[in-house]
Amino acid sequence: MKKILLFIICSFLSASTFSVEGMTCGVGCANKIKMQMDTLDGVKLCDVNFETGIMTVEYDDSKLNDQK
Repeated sequence: MKKILLFIICSFLSASTFSVEGMTCGVGCANKIKMQMDTLDGVKLCDVNFETGIMTVEYDDSKLNDQK
């Protein structure tokens, strides 16, 4: 039962990666972007990597999509 429930919950989540340009510091800039993404309804997880300039966002695809 637990495996089925976990599958159902996870089936509504999507993840996308985005290139982020213009960050000048690994702490302040990355944290500001992460805090802004976390305010969007539907965002479950956001990771901003200053070194690679990549942001990975996991979101509820019934509320958001990678275009929004």
